[in-house]
Amino acid sequence: MEYGYSSLLKVQLQTRIVSLVLVMLLLASLQPVHADGDLVPGSFIARQSQTLVCWQGFVQLKQVASVEPAKGGCGSLHYLVVQFGYDENGQPVPLDTLGQTNNAAEFLSWYNNHWIEGDSVGDFSLHVYVRDSGCEPDWQPTGELPYSVMPEFSPGIIGLPDNNDPNVRDTVYLKNGKVYVSVPSFAPASGGSGVYHYEWLRGVKKIGFEESLTNYKITTPGYVRLRRNVKDSVSCNVAISKGVYQLKVYEELMLGAIEVENTPGYDSKIYCSLVEALADTIFATPASGGSGSYLYQWYVMIGTTVTPIAGATGCNLPLAMVFGGTTAVPDGQDYVFIRKVKDDTHFTEFSESDNRQIVHKMQDFNGCIDGYVHNKFGVMLYVDNNPDNHEAVDGTKLHFKSYQWYKNCLPVEGQTEQYYSEDGQQLDGIYTVIMTADDGREYLSCPIELHPASAPAATSAASAVVYPVPVEACRPVVITCPGGKADIYSYTGDVVNHVACPGQNVTISAPCSPGIYYVSITGDDGAVRTEKLIVK
Repeated sequence: MEYGYSSLLKVQLQTRIVSLVLVMLLLASLQPVHADGDLVPGSFIARQSQTLVCWQGFVQLKQVASVEPAKGGCGSLHYLVVQFGYDENGQPVPLDTLGQTNNAAEFLSWYNNHWIEGDSVGDFSLHVYVRDSGCEPDWQPTGELPYSVMPEFSPGIIGLPDNNDPNVRDTVYLKNGKVYVSVPSFAPASGGSGVYHYEWLRGVKKIGFEESLTNYKITTPGYVRLRRNVKDSVSCNVAISKGVYQLKVYEELMLGAIEVENTPGYDSKIYCSLVEALADTIFATPASGGSGSYLYQWYVMIGTTVTPIAGATGCNLPLAMVFGGTTAVPDGQDYVFIRKVKDDTHFTEFSESDNRQIVHKMQDFNGCIDGYVHNKFGVMLYVDNNPDNHEAVDGTKLHFKSYQWYKNCLPVEGQTEQYYSEDGQQLDGIYTVIMTADDGREYLSCPIELHPASAPAATSAASAVVYPVPVEACRPVVITCPGGKADIYSYTGDVVNHVACPGQNVTISAPCSPGIYYVSITGDDGAVRTEKLIVK
């Protein structure tokens, strides 16, 4: 059913004095119903309830009631509707005439399509009267309908957009497969009865029943629209709060990791020259997730000082950006490189990449010390740790407490002893060692470059065998060799035994001091084979 606003009679107490006079005159003529019963006034019937509610100033009005028509009399019926208020003692006081019709049909049509709207807050009632004009009876009452006008009801406001995108109020990304969001702005309901019930919805799904929505968990990326319904406890009408909180949820932003391409177990590298450092690049995996648009920034930390590297905004870091303007690599300096990432589309803060630190030890090639490392037959290097065998360095006689060996400028895992070998094989490469003195200072040895001579196509020593290994101290050990000689060296390079191998096998006594030894077997064709001998 549609209702035209041209038929509305608005309650305006202050401006309807003339109508009040008419009402008072009409009511003064009211008399009890005639005893003959010719006129049956009918009754007032509420369409919804005996107490109706409307909101002050609302455009939407409440349909109030209908009537059971009067009967009898001469059939010329007229109806009158009067609005009453209540005085301070609770007594009804006539306020205004809201309508009058010439017959029952007109009255029913008018009344069934009539709505009321309140200007003033308070309690009111509608009284309906009927009379038979043909028989000239007095006005007869048919009933009354109480109703209340409450302060205007507002469901409040939530999440009004504060950016230029009408479709997106906020942007977040998942972290560990979820994200918790809270509606950033909201206003509570007001007016009405003052008792409200809230209901939050995501689309059509009900997700909460509080005035505000906090720490709502989202586990899937995409667009999210959150809205709020409010119900007044008296009218039981549901209204939607103004505004919608809209988000775009991105997949988790993965920052990537700096790749360590050196020997497993190490994240450090030593450079023997500036040229080598400038030619190197630190590689990293790219970021993923988020909006797909990323910005990188590399930093270098020396000691506790962190400095951004100018121009280093790519996924990887060419070290020429770090050392391109220098003339020498700083002596013995540790560098920690850090990469930070941000989502260029929606996020303003850089976050550090996972596994962000990689240490490169920069060592000036010309800053090495010589005379400490000795080569024994191309199969072993060892450090002479006797301070009396060397000149003082910076006025200090050096004695070392720990070591780290490097091959071709890369640290070798597990090679942290005073001596270095590769299971008795001929050494091939550039070797250095960082030696830590008793006072904690580090020193780099000058590099030793070793390359074994090309082996003959066939050697009589190729099938040489030493057994058993390991062997008990002073116990027999067998050397299988078809000819030539065998020399046994200690780890310091000293010869502890020398034996000729005139036949296929020769048995000798193992050294009586436990340790690691090396057996250098020379065939009759001059070929050399080295085997490790472990004495327990």
